[in-house]
Parts: sequence; structure tokens; C-alpha cells
Amino acid sequence: MRLEWGMLLPRLRSLNMLILAGFALVSLPLILAIALTKSYVDRLALKSGAIIADSVGATRNNQILLEHITSLERNARQYHVLGDPELLGLYQTRHERLLQTLSELESILTEPGPEIGSIKNRAQQLLQTLQQNPFDSPAIADALEEFAWLSTDAYVLTNTIDLSIDVTLANLQTQSKYIQKSLYWQGAALTALALMLATLFAILISKPVRRLGNAILQLGRGDMSRPISVRGPLDLEALGQQLDWLRRRLHELEQEKNKFLSHVSHELKTPLANIREGAELLKDGSVGQLGKSQYEVVEILQKNSILLQKTIENLLHFSAWQDMKTRLQYTPCKLRELAKRVLKQHKLSIQRRDLKIDMRIPELKLQADCGKLEIILDNLISNAVKFSPAGSTIHLNAEQNGDRIRIHVSDEGPGIPQDEREHVFKAFYQGRQAGHGPVKGTGIGLAVVRECVLAHNGEIRIVDTKESKGAHFVIQLPLQQAV
Repeated sequence: MRLEWGMLLPRLRSLNMLILAGFALVSLPLILAIALTKSYVDRLALKSGAIIADSVGATRNNQILLEHITSLERNARQYHVLGDPELLGLYQTRHERLLQTLSELESILTEPGPEIGSIKNRAQQLLQTLQQNPFDSPAIADALEEFAWLSTDAYVLTNTIDLSIDVTLANLQTQSKYIQKSLYWQGAALTALALMLATLFAILISKPVRRLGNAILQLGRGDMSRPISVRGPLDLEALGQQLDWLRRRLHELEQEKNKFLSHVSHELKTPLANIREGAELLKDGSVGQLGKSQYEVVEILQKNSILLQKTIENLLHFSAWQDMKTRLQYTPCKLRELAKRVLKQHKLSIQRRDLKIDMRIPELKLQADCGKLEIILDNLISNAVKFSPAGSTIHLNAEQNGDRIRIHVSDEGPGIPQDEREHVFKAFYQGRQAGHGPVKGTGIGLAVVRECVLAHNGEIRIVDTKESKGAHFVIQLPLQQAV
């Protein structure tokens, strides 16, 4: 059955109210389980306390009973020898205490047994014999032998008390197991109910939240064409409406930005092309021979116009990176030829700095946007030339690794500190290391490289090598693209 928000009470249309209602309903079974557990535990505690009290009382009274019998026997024997009436009075007092102890035992024991009655009868007969006969009569001497049987009955009573305690504890243990089993099944049922309620409210809450997440991902991917609609609590629906407004606004800004970039591209490239053309005409002597100082000035103009053109192209590429993946033109690209073409573009800078190129790229072919791949290699090689000391070597290697191609570009410069490696791919970030070029970079070259690599479903990282402490970039690109 689908969960529709129209089925819920209007007062639960707020996310806060829904969460509070969910917590309340999910907590009810758990509170009930705690209440049942407390009730059972209280009952067991009361019963256990009563059993302990009765057991202690029975054991104590039984011990007192044995002491009374011993004292009675000692008084009786003393009276038989001495005939002192005070000894007979003391015997009567202890006899009353004996009967009181037996009564307490009868009230404690659930099944007293015949031993208590037997002890009462023997003790009463002994008292009568002592009261009705002279102290030195043979009847009293014979009666003294009854104390042995009285002690025997007392010890039998001790065993009866121990057995009664064991039976009571066994019953308590059986009852505890029954309660434990009942609590287990009740807890399982209440936990299942709580989980069902929690799942219900989790679905009700997560469904609109997931729609919001998908809407945000949609905006992050640059998909501005599909409207954003979120159904759920009123506050989340309002948030969805705000996201849809943001989508429309971003779409408008994207169109304005494209118009602006198109205008900037035309306005900047046309005069820059004229500057480059004029510098080249001056350099090759088409308008007359130049002196040495004039030639150096023209050469500076030409180099900086090339640098300016590259900077403008990087800025334009970076501004449009969000839409780059949808605009990639996938064709078979020969990696070795691309690398040679890029190195040729940097030939003058490489010769001027007396740099060596160690290129080990086999004849590899991959499906990619060759223009964007050339931008990747151009920026990495330009970065290596900028930071390489004069006379050092730039390494450019590539190999196939399964269904991917791995490209290495490294130099022998100062390298990139560990604390800067997570920042160098951010736009306009300038590291602490200074390059050897005459003009400081814009800080977007590596940002453009990263976005081009990501647009090709690849990855780029900076690694450490034992051979050199310079910067070492590793790029992995798939051989085939899922178009």
C-alpha cells in the first residue's frame, strides 16, 4: 500500500510534528515493555524477599530450638541431682520459650510436618514428669533419656526446614524462568511493533528528504530543465518550491553567462589575434629589420600574447566546466601524437631553459575529446616547465592498465608540499613555491585539468616518487567512454 500524505492528519503535515509523533508512537511499545518488566521484577523481588526472610527466620528459630533443648536437658539433670526448686522454675521458663519458638516455626513453614508436634508432646511429658515426681525418683532418671529423642526430632526438623527452603527456591526459580520467557516473547512482540512503527515513520520522513537530495544532485549536475517537485510535510514542500525557484534562477543565470562568455571570447580574442599577428610581422622583418633591443621587445610581446591567449582560454574553459561533460566530442585520440604536438608548442620555453624531455609514450589510442585531452597535457607540461630548474628533465610517460590508460607527468622542481596538495586543484589557488617563469600564473590551470579529467570519468592525483622530489601527477582515463 502506498503511503500518501493525504491519509495523515493535517496536524502531522509539519516535519517537526511528524517526528514528534513518530518518537511518541515508537516509544509507546518500549515504555509498555519497561512497565511490564518492572511489574514482573517487583513481584519477583517481593517474593524473593519474603522467601529470604522466612528462610532466615526458620533457620534462626531452628538454631534457637536446638539451644533450648540443650538448656532444658542441662537444667533437668541439675534438678535431678540437686533437687533445687529454682532449677525447676528455670526449666519451666525455658519450656515456655521452647513452645514459643515452635509456634514461630509453625507460622513460617508452609508444611511444618509431624516433627513440631512430636517435640511439643515430648517436651510436655518431660515437664509433667519433673513436676509430678521427686527429684531423685527413677521416673525422672528414665525421663532424662527422652532428651536424646527430643534432639533427634529437632535434627529431623532441621532437615525438614532445609528441604522446605529448597522446594521454595525451586518454585521461585521455575517462576522466574516462566516470567523470563514471558518477558522475552512480550519484548520481541513489542520490539517488532516498535520497529514497524519506526520503519513507517522513517519512510514517511525519508521519502521527501530523498526527493530533496535528488533535486540537489540534479542542480549539482547542471540539469536545469526538469522541474523540482517535493511532496511531503509542508515545510519540506516549501523547501522544494524554493529549490525549484533556485533552478529557474540558475537556468537564467546560465543563459546570461553563456551570452557573456560568447561576447568576452569575441571581444578578447579578436584584438589579441591582431596583437600576435603584428608581433609576428615585426619579428620576421616584414616591416623592416629590427635592432637587437627592438627584437627582444617584440619577442617579449609575442611570448606574453601567447601566455595571455592561454590564460583567456583557461578562464573560458573553467567558467564552462559544469557543462563540459555534456559537450565532450568523443573521437579516437592518439596519445603520442597529442603529446608531441603539445611539446612542440612549448619548444621555445624548453630550449630557453635547456630542459630535457624524457617521453616514453607508446602508440596508445583512447576514446576522448582530443581538444580537452590536449588542454590536460598542455597545462601539466606548462606547469612542469614553469617549476623545473634550468638543465633538469621533465618526464612524460604513459601505459595501459587494464581498461584504463595511466599518464605520468613529473618534473625535478621543488615539488608540492603535502599540506597544499588538496588545494592545488582549486581555482585561483596560489601555492608557496614560486615558478621560474617571468609571469605569475592565474592559479586555474590545474583546476581546468581536474575538471577535464573528471568530465572524462577519470581521476588525477599527486604521488611521491623515489627518483625525484618534484611534482608528479598521475592521470587515469578509461580507454572507452560510455556515451
